[in-house]
Amino acid sequence: MDLGTHLLSGIIVAHIYSNFASPMWFLIIFFSLLPDLIGEFFYLLARKMHGKKIKLFYDEEVTNSSSYLGNSIYLYPYNFLHSLFMPLLLYIFLLPLELIIAYSTHLILDIFSHSKKSWGIMIFWPFYKKRFGNNKNWWEWKILKGKNIFYFNLVNYSIVSLLIVLY
Repeated sequence: MDLGTHLLSGIIVAHIYSNFASPMWFLIIFFSLLPDLIGEFFYLLARKMHGKKIKLFYDEEVTNSSSYLGNSIYLYPYNFLHSLFMPLLLYIFLLPLELIIAYSTHLILDIFSHSKKSWGIMIFWPFYKKRFGNNKNWWEWKILKGKNIFYFNLVNYSIVSLLIVLY
């Protein structure tokens, strides 16, 4: 998923487990974004080091970039943060369950929205490098091309905001 959708899922998890006045609200949202905040930074760095432009919107070239970046050392943080070992470490370091749930929600969304052929999540990385996921990446949906992702997230945020207000 994109950062906006992960932000939205973090808001939903924060609404379920905390109230807006609590610092935990913001920590939950932060932990739902954490794998991409760090992982995407290294992905963009890898693209730059391979002479590719940094793109704000997902497209076919981003999908294909996994073929030349897949084993890059720059993607080690991305792969580690998107594996099951990170939530396990959070548990070992006795972080609150709400934060682990927010983090795990990110991974679950990515498993169902990334293609096992390109950006699927390697949940047992570095011991097992098989990618898990669907047959297509979510950004390959025709409706989500380019700037349409902004409108997609706008509709999502509107619906969730309405549900939170009504709840």
